[in-house]
Amino acid sequence: MPLPPHADETGNLQAEVQQLRRDFESFKHSHEKRLADLTAELDEEKKIRLTLQVEMERLKKRLAE
Repeated sequence: MPLPPHADETGNLQAEVQQLRRDFESFKHSHEKRLADLTAELDEEKKIRLTLQVEMERLKKRLAE
């Protein structure tokens, strides 16, 4: 029994939807990883800034003496 003419098109659309879902999940995963990397980088920069700030305060106190 032959398939209806639109059955092939439906199969193609389903395959396309599945590919789009895979692409979306891949994009989502890479986006989440990049966001985590940026957050870690920001935290590291904050630590560096705080360390420098403490050092600056120490130097200011020494100069004031």
